[in-house]
Amino acid sequence: MASKNTLFHDEYAPFSLFTHPSDASPIVFTMNEGPEYYRLQGMIEKGGGLLEKASKFDETHKRIRIHDKKMINLEKDVDNFDMTYILDCVKENNLRNDLCNYRLGVSLFEEYDPYDILIGEKTWIDLKKRKNIEEEYMELDNFDKALLTPSANSKNRKSNSYDGQVHILKYIITHGKYNSLKDINTWRRMKVGGVCSGLRTAISLKEHFRKQILPHINIKTYPQFSEEDLNKILRGWKGSKTSFNVEVLERSSRLKQNVPCSDDAAMHKQVNVKIENSVGPRQKSSRKLINKDKTHFDESFGIINKKEEVTAMPSYKRIKICNLNKLEASSTPIQKYFVKESQDRNTLWLSQTDALKSKEHEAFSKTCMLQSLNYSSQTKFLATW
Repeated sequence: MASKNTLFHDEYAPFSLFTHPSDASPIVFTMNEGPEYYRLQGMIEKGGGLLEKASKFDETHKRIRIHDKKMINLEKDVDNFDMTYILDCVKENNLRNDLCNYRLGVSLFEEYDPYDILIGEKTWIDLKKRKNIEEEYMELDNFDKALLTPSANSKNRKSNSYDGQVHILKYIITHGKYNSLKDINTWRRMKVGGVCSGLRTAISLKEHFRKQILPHINIKTYPQFSEEDLNKILRGWKGSKTSFNVEVLERSSRLKQNVPCSDDAAMHKQVNVKIENSVGPRQKSSRKLINKDKTHFDESFGIINKKEEVTAMPSYKRIKICNLNKLEASSTPIQKYFVKESQDRNTLWLSQTDALKSKEHEAFSKTCMLQSLNYSSQTKFLATW
């Protein structure tokens, strides 16, 4: 039979260890994911409790947040307690009532006993928060808050923080991540690469760089690096990627204006210029010519007395349309006939514009009908003549 120490070494806990004394319901703990998360989860669940991720919303406001001092903690809504509390409870096989001794950093609330929340008698929303507590936290670095314990040494904290900053800058320069500092994937790779001993999360690395490194980045603060590398980091964070795109666009537009042509392209361009200069004025299409003649023919029957000459086209028959409102000496009998017909029609057409002359309008209609009937016989007579 295994001894008691062996059982504790195997992370064994009685099933009712992490349960509420009143109703035996499981005590719920919460913790950020890290190297110790799954190990503690197995211990708590064997003791009848639950361990949830810190990202999950707390509906009961009774969860106890445990924390690994080696990890960075950015949460400020409730107090944090050292994870060694779980280890000590399992080791003693007893739910310890001195949870207040495991609190990390400064309490956010007025004097209270966290054991009351642990066993379910109070909730976090029942407590009153201390005044001006946010100002005290603003004076502390996020990395220092995670390591803040009653026995912590300020010199060691500052030394660890500076070494981490140097490690971050060294990673950025070595891997050339100047223009991707605002990409969270860069900081995730940095965490996987072991920057700051893997104790910081990707968000914590980025925030520490933004708040603690950038305001003090110069050759005096970090003499390990060259001024050129530090300036590249500053430009990368402040948006050198955008200015690079502008330079590329300007360069590309400049190239379009002065594109060097090859010999074949230059020769082809000169040939096209010679051909364009040798070709005379463009000839009008037959479609445009017909439309122009039709316009002239329609205008000849109106008020406008304007004579236009039709441009002769070598590929089409020459067409001559005379002015039907004026007789010429060279007019043929057929042309004279159409001139007379045009004059008669213009006279009758002007008379029909008066709406009161209804008789003249009737006479005009009859005349048009008679003329249309006699037109065929007169045409035959003129043709034979």
